[in-house]
Amino acid sequence: PIQGRSITPLVNIGAVLAESQQPPDTLLRGVLAALDQALRAGLPSLLAREEEAGPLLHDELRAALAQNELKVVFQPIHALAEDRMVVVEALARWDRPGHGPVSPLRFIELAEQSGLAAELTRWSLHASLREFGRLRAHWPDLGMALNLSAKAFVQPGLVEQILGALSIWDVSATRLTIEVTETAMM
Repeated sequence: PIQGRSITPLVNIGAVLAESQQPPDTLLRGVLAALDQALRAGLPSLLAREEEAGPLLHDELRAALAQNELKVVFQPIHALAEDRMVVVEALARWDRPGHGPVSPLRFIELAEQSGLAAELTRWSLHASLREFGRLRAHWPDLGMALNLSAKAFVQPGLVEQILGALSIWDVSATRLTIEVTETAMM
Protein backbone atom coordinates (compact mmCIF):
# COMPACT_ATOMS: atom_id res chain seq x y z
CA PRO A 1 0.00 0.00 0.00
CA ILE A 2 1.06 3.57 -0.75
CA GLN A 3 -0.43 6.28 1.42
CA GLY A 4 -2.86 3.69 2.76
CA ARG A 5 -4.24 2.72 -0.66
CA SER A 6 -3.75 -0.56 -2.48
CA ILE A 7 -2.44 -0.32 -6.02
CA THR A 8 -3.21 -2.94 -8.65
CA PRO A 9 -0.78 -2.91 -11.58
CA LEU A 10 -2.22 -3.38 -15.06
CA VAL A 11 -0.19 -5.38 -17.54
CA ASN A 12 -0.57 -5.64 -21.30
CA ILE A 13 1.58 -7.98 -23.37
CA GLY A 14 2.22 -8.01 -27.10
CA ALA A 15 4.04 -10.89 -28.76
CA VAL A 16 4.82 -11.86 -32.35
CA LEU A 17 5.14 -15.34 -33.78
CA ALA A 18 7.98 -15.04 -36.27
CA GLU A 19 8.50 -18.01 -38.51
CA SER A 20 11.60 -16.66 -40.23
CA GLN A 21 14.93 -15.26 -39.05
CA GLN A 22 14.36 -11.57 -38.33
CA PRO A 23 16.74 -8.98 -36.91
CA PRO A 24 15.93 -8.00 -33.30
CA ASP A 25 14.76 -4.48 -34.24
CA THR A 26 12.25 -5.92 -36.74
CA LEU A 27 10.91 -8.31 -34.10
CA LEU A 28 10.69 -5.47 -31.58
CA ARG A 29 8.64 -3.40 -34.03
CA GLY A 30 6.31 -6.36 -34.46
CA VAL A 31 5.97 -6.82 -30.71
CA LEU A 32 5.19 -3.12 -30.27
CA ALA A 33 2.55 -3.28 -33.00
CA ALA A 34 1.02 -6.36 -31.33
CA LEU A 35 0.98 -4.46 -28.04
CA ASP A 36 -0.76 -1.56 -29.80
CA GLN A 37 -3.36 -4.00 -31.10
CA ALA A 38 -3.85 -5.51 -27.63
CA LEU A 39 -4.35 -2.07 -26.11
CA ARG A 40 -6.81 -1.05 -28.84
CA ALA A 41 -8.81 -4.23 -28.34
CA GLY A 42 -8.74 -3.93 -24.54
CA LEU A 43 -7.04 -7.30 -24.26
CA PRO A 44 -4.43 -8.19 -21.63
CA SER A 45 -2.30 -9.90 -24.29
CA LEU A 46 -2.16 -10.51 -28.02
CA LEU A 47 -0.09 -12.86 -30.15
CA ALA A 48 0.20 -11.63 -33.73
CA ARG A 49 1.81 -13.21 -36.75
CA GLU A 50 4.67 -11.10 -38.12
CA GLU A 51 2.72 -10.17 -41.26
CA GLU A 52 -0.16 -8.81 -39.10
CA ALA A 53 2.05 -6.40 -37.14
CA GLY A 54 2.07 -3.47 -39.57
CA PRO A 55 3.87 -0.18 -38.88
CA LEU A 56 2.09 2.99 -37.84
CA LEU A 57 2.22 5.87 -40.28
CA HIS A 58 4.78 8.58 -39.60
CA ASP A 59 2.32 11.17 -40.90
CA GLU A 60 -0.15 10.28 -38.13
CA LEU A 61 2.40 11.05 -35.44
CA ARG A 62 3.40 14.28 -37.20
CA ALA A 63 -0.28 15.32 -37.25
CA ALA A 64 -0.78 14.26 -33.62
CA LEU A 65 2.13 16.49 -32.53
CA ALA A 66 0.92 19.40 -34.67
CA GLN A 67 -2.64 19.07 -33.32
CA ASN A 68 -1.49 18.51 -29.71
CA GLU A 69 -3.19 15.10 -29.53
CA LEU A 70 -0.63 13.62 -27.16
CA LYS A 71 -1.07 14.02 -23.43
CA VAL A 72 1.08 13.92 -20.32
CA VAL A 73 0.43 11.58 -17.41
CA PHE A 74 2.44 11.53 -14.21
CA GLN A 75 3.71 8.43 -12.48
CA PRO A 76 4.34 9.14 -8.79
CA ILE A 77 7.63 8.12 -7.20
CA HIS A 78 7.36 7.68 -3.46
CA ALA A 79 9.97 7.80 -0.72
CA LEU A 80 8.89 4.71 1.20
CA ALA A 81 10.72 5.68 4.38
CA GLU A 82 8.84 8.98 4.44
CA ASP A 83 5.63 7.60 2.88
CA ARG A 84 5.29 10.57 0.58
CA MET A 85 5.49 11.39 -3.09
CA VAL A 86 8.81 13.09 -3.88
CA VAL A 87 8.98 13.03 -7.69
CA VAL A 88 6.61 12.50 -10.57
CA GLU A 89 7.81 11.00 -13.82
CA ALA A 90 6.24 12.74 -16.81
CA LEU A 91 5.14 10.25 -19.45
CA ALA A 92 3.83 11.04 -22.92
CA ARG A 93 0.76 9.12 -24.09
CA TRP A 94 -0.85 8.95 -27.51
CA ASP A 95 -4.44 7.82 -27.95
CA ARG A 96 -4.56 7.37 -31.72
CA PRO A 97 -8.00 8.50 -32.96
CA GLY A 98 -10.03 5.57 -34.18
CA HIS A 99 -7.42 3.05 -33.00
CA GLY A 100 -6.79 3.63 -29.28
CA PRO A 101 -3.61 3.88 -27.22
CA VAL A 102 -0.23 3.54 -28.90
CA SER A 103 2.66 2.14 -26.88
CA PRO A 104 5.17 4.87 -25.95
CA LEU A 105 7.97 2.57 -27.10
CA ARG A 106 6.29 2.47 -30.50
CA PHE A 107 5.70 6.18 -31.00
CA ILE A 108 9.13 7.15 -29.65
CA GLU A 109 10.71 4.75 -32.13
CA LEU A 110 8.45 6.16 -34.83
CA ALA A 111 9.54 9.72 -33.95
CA GLU A 112 13.19 8.72 -34.14
CA GLN A 113 12.73 7.01 -37.52
CA SER A 114 10.78 9.85 -39.07
CA GLY A 115 12.90 12.80 -37.94
CA LEU A 116 10.31 13.90 -35.37
CA ALA A 117 12.50 13.32 -32.31
CA ALA A 118 13.23 17.05 -31.93
CA GLU A 119 9.54 17.93 -32.20
CA LEU A 120 8.58 15.23 -29.68
CA THR A 121 11.28 16.55 -27.33
CA ARG A 122 9.96 20.11 -27.61
CA TRP A 123 6.36 18.97 -27.08
CA SER A 124 7.27 16.72 -24.11
CA LEU A 125 9.31 19.39 -22.40
CA HIS A 126 6.68 22.13 -22.63
CA ALA A 127 3.61 19.97 -22.02
CA SER A 128 5.22 18.28 -19.00
CA LEU A 129 6.42 21.51 -17.40
CA ARG A 130 3.03 23.16 -17.99
CA GLU A 131 1.19 20.29 -16.26
CA PHE A 132 3.83 20.04 -13.54
CA GLY A 133 3.09 23.65 -12.59
CA ARG A 134 -0.42 22.60 -11.57
CA LEU A 135 0.94 19.84 -9.33
CA ARG A 136 3.46 22.17 -7.70
CA ALA A 137 0.60 24.32 -6.44
CA HIS A 138 -0.34 21.38 -4.16
CA TRP A 139 3.15 19.90 -3.57
CA PRO A 140 5.72 22.72 -3.69
CA ASP A 141 8.66 20.40 -2.86
CA LEU A 142 7.83 17.96 -5.66
CA GLY A 143 10.37 17.16 -8.38
CA MET A 144 9.76 16.00 -11.94
CA ALA A 145 11.65 13.48 -14.07
CA LEU A 146 11.38 13.62 -17.86
CA ASN A 147 12.59 10.95 -20.28
CA LEU A 148 14.13 12.17 -23.51
CA SER A 149 15.15 10.14 -26.52
CA ALA A 150 18.88 9.55 -26.83
CA LYS A 151 18.63 11.42 -30.15
CA ALA A 152 17.63 14.56 -28.23
CA PHE A 153 21.08 14.71 -26.63
CA VAL A 154 22.79 15.30 -29.97
CA GLN A 155 20.41 18.10 -30.97
CA PRO A 156 22.11 21.48 -31.05
CA GLY A 157 20.71 23.86 -28.45
CA LEU A 158 19.12 21.24 -26.19
CA VAL A 159 20.44 22.87 -23.00
CA GLU A 160 19.15 26.28 -24.10
CA GLN A 161 15.80 24.71 -25.03
CA ILE A 162 15.47 23.15 -21.56
CA LEU A 163 16.53 26.35 -19.78
CA GLY A 164 14.08 28.38 -21.89
CA ALA A 165 11.20 26.01 -21.10
CA LEU A 166 12.04 26.09 -17.38
CA SER A 167 11.92 29.89 -17.52
CA ILE A 168 8.63 30.00 -19.45
CA TRP A 169 6.90 27.60 -17.01
CA ASP A 170 8.61 29.08 -13.93
CA VAL A 171 10.17 25.81 -12.76
CA SER A 172 13.51 25.71 -10.98
CA ALA A 173 16.18 23.60 -12.67
CA THR A 174 16.71 21.87 -9.32
CA ARG A 175 13.20 20.38 -9.65
CA LEU A 176 13.87 18.73 -13.04
CA THR A 177 15.68 15.47 -13.69
CA ILE A 178 16.35 14.55 -17.32
CA GLU A 179 16.53 10.81 -18.06
CA VAL A 180 17.37 8.81 -21.18
CA THR A 181 14.55 6.61 -22.51
CA GLU A 182 14.79 2.86 -22.10
CA THR A 183 14.85 2.45 -25.89
CA ALA A 184 18.30 4.03 -25.96
CA MET A 185 19.57 1.32 -23.66
CA MET A 186 17.99 -1.43 -25.78
